[in-house]
Amino acid sequence: VTVERANKLRDADWAPGGGSSDPYCVVAVRGKGKSSFKTKVVQNNRDPVWNHTAKINDMHDGDELCFEILDHDVVGKHDSLGIASIGWEELQEDGAQSFLLPLESTGKKKANKDSVISVKVTVAKRKLEMGNTLTTHLEGMYKLQVNIISARNLRNADHFMGGGSSDPYCKCYVKGTGKTQYTTRTINDKTSPEWNEQLVVPDFYKDDKLMFEIYDKDVGKKDDFLGKAEIPFSQVAAH
Repeated sequence: VTVERANKLRDADWAPGGGSSDPYCVVAVRGKGKSSFKTKVVQNNRDPVWNHTAKINDMHDGDELCFEILDHDVVGKHDSLGIASIGWEELQEDGAQSFLLPLESTGKKKANKDSVISVKVTVAKRKLEMGNTLTTHLEGMYKLQVNIISARNLRNADHFMGGGSSDPYCKCYVKGTGKTQYTTRTINDKTSPEWNEQLVVPDFYKDDKLMFEIYDKDVGKKDDFLGKAEIPFSQVAAH
């Protein structure tokens, strides 16, 4: 996404003898605060030029890309100078598109009726849905939705005279990445636990393997290993 410029913005810092605005633009996928960036502030300019480029990695069908221009103030809340948006359905499958978008008012803060923002959006590759489970994300990279449902007939790691059982939990990760993607809650005193928990693995490649390791939770000592399983990419893609 490239935020190029805006024109004919409102004078938010109006004062006797003159005044202007100190605008910057915030870009975000509506409802997804982490998928955002902002441009630099351009001082005293109603027609700012930013030419700021950044990537948005978390936009899907039905999402909306929003551009809000704000006036930077040293003291107090930054005034909104207007907002514009682009729906996912307006974006082409490949290549760059230029948009000249009218700015709309937000609440009591009125945008100039002639205010516009100029942006350019490039879609690298649209996602291809496959049964809502496997999604083409970039060339050779996939996004997995994983459900950890249950385990059966686990070893009784806490066995002692008079009874006892295991307190199992499951770790899920992509083999070789060195980090755990997700850990379920612990189920106390069960050798056949049911978790029914869901996670998303955002970066899964064709040579990867999805790993599941089950441990017995212990207090005061190292957790006991109860077993592991793996699913290669070929087995995931087959479903």
